Amino acid sequence: RIKEERQLNGAAEQILRDFAELDQTVKQEAGKKLLHDLKTARNNYIEARKKIFSMLEKDQWDTASSFILNDFDPYQTAYMEAADNFLKRMDDAFIQGAANADKTGKTSERLIIALGILAVITGATSAWLVTRSILAQLGDEPKVISEIASRVADGDLTVSFDTGRTNEVGVFAAMKHMVESLQEIVSK
Repeated sequence: RIKEERQLNGAAEQILRDFAELDQTVKQEAGKKLLHDLKTARNNYIEARKKIFSMLEKDQWDTASSFILNDFDPYQTAYMEAADNFLKRMDDAFIQGAANADKTGKTSERLIIALGILAVITGATSAWLVTRSILAQLGDEPKVISEIASRVADGDLTVSFDTGRTNEVGVFAAMKHMVESLQEIVSK
């Protein structure tokens, strides 16, 4: 019997530590109320249980049996119902938390995809603008300029610079000016 009492006392101490931890963890008012109801029901149960042990220590076996059969059950039932109510509320809270986490995950996923698409569009636009800026400095496509430079290097000063543009700039304009200057020197 002493061994059983030690086990009960050890379990009771663990339950008190668990209640202290739950006091720190439970934040919502509904959960706090259910925890309070659970503690109250447990205290009533413990007091009823103490009465039984007191009767047993005094060798009042018939009185203890009568108390267990007639009076103890409501305390035990109230304690178990309070525990069930609290656990159901915690289950519901965990389920709601999981649903919220899932919703947050899906929202984050959509945001990451949108940001990825925006990054690709921004990168493509930047690349296009840089290419356009470089080509504007060259004055035309590098392939066209390369062909003109090769022909001039081979001595062909009859190359055509007809692009239909009115504002020739960059390397293209410089090549055109160079060929015109060479044509003028050769024609003298």
